[in-house]
Amino acid sequence: MTERPPMQRAQSVADVSAARKAIEEAKRHHVDASASTKHFKEWLRKVPHQAQDLINAIVSPTSAGSPRIGGRASHAADMQFVPRASQYISSDSLIHAVVYMSRFFASLKENEHAHYLHAQHLMQLFATCMILADKFSNDDAYDDLLPAIGIVTGIQPKVLRRREVEMLSFLMNTSSMFVSESEFESVVFLLEENPWKRLKRDGSMALLCRTAREHTGVEDL
Repeated sequence: MTERPPMQRAQSVADVSAARKAIEEAKRHHVDASASTKHFKEWLRKVPHQAQDLINAIVSPTSAGSPRIGGRASHAADMQFVPRASQYISSDSLIHAVVYMSRFFASLKENEHAHYLHAQHLMQLFATCMILADKFSNDDAYDDLLPAIGIVTGIQPKVLRRREVEMLSFLMNTSSMFVSESEFESVVFLLEENPWKRLKRDGSMALLCRTAREHTGVEDL
């Protein structure tokens, strides 16, 4: 059986250095490096939509269309914000954002999840995770990010700044902003598998929390 090109493996990571390594590995395995690069680029384009599928699966189904906290009134289409935000944020930052969000949910008791799964709260939460993830990995894009994400989501920058401080405090007091290679790869695997529609909200939340707890080594963050 022919071995799958390295870029098709679940352990693929969305950064340039990993792409170079995978291309070299493809050459060693006599795989067409240009085809491997093409697959990598195609996978990068899928990441925002894979993350959006996750958001769609866990958002409270009754919350779209209600007034937004910290911004204009919301509509169901507003929740499709991740692909729009991806023009400002790299794919690896989006993966880090999913890690941060997973850690946050894992720190809560199950009966506390509902509040944050309301459309407006979930959008604020993931938007904040995106901003912190991008600042952690891409300092050069740092200054203009908040206004850009505010435009994409309709959330006021001052609200995002407040949420950013709160989330940063949570991360520094629990697990830090660092994401290990194994945790990163686990989330890449989940995004590639894209089980969210099948698992629905409760199953998706359980999987996210279990993954976060496995990599933090504690029962509750």
